[in-house]
Amino acid sequence: MTSDLFSVRGLWRALTPADRIVSLALLLGSIALGVAARPSGEPTAAVVTVGGDVVATLPLDRDGRVEVQGRLSPVTIEVSGHAVRVTESACPHRICVRMGARRHSGEIIACVPNALVVRLTGGAADASVPDAVTG
Repeated sequence: MTSDLFSVRGLWRALTPADRIVSLALLLGSIALGVAARPSGEPTAAVVTVGGDVVATLPLDRDGRVEVQGRLSPVTIEVSGHAVRVTESACPHRICVRMGARRHSGEIIACVPNALVVRLTGGAADASVPDAVTG
């Protein structure tokens, strides 16, 4: 019987009906929280910072490209179809390029070697997320 407990079917059989209800409730609650916590809303702009200083604010209703000087190298940022992405960067691993397009308020693209952060702002997510917590 102990080897049967290591399988999903065996574990499910070992649970009492109350255990099964609690397990399913926890699973459904976790899924609901994951969906509710996802950034939402239609962003209106992408704020680009380098080293904490705002260097550009890109409206998402106009497609285009902009080149921003990061700490190591220039970074090309593209706005297309109300989404923003980094298309070119000379950073070592190019993680910022591989992150792809971001479309939801509160989402970010970060290029750590260049100290660059692109944050989508506007929409419903900004109203519910505090800028800072003190005390």
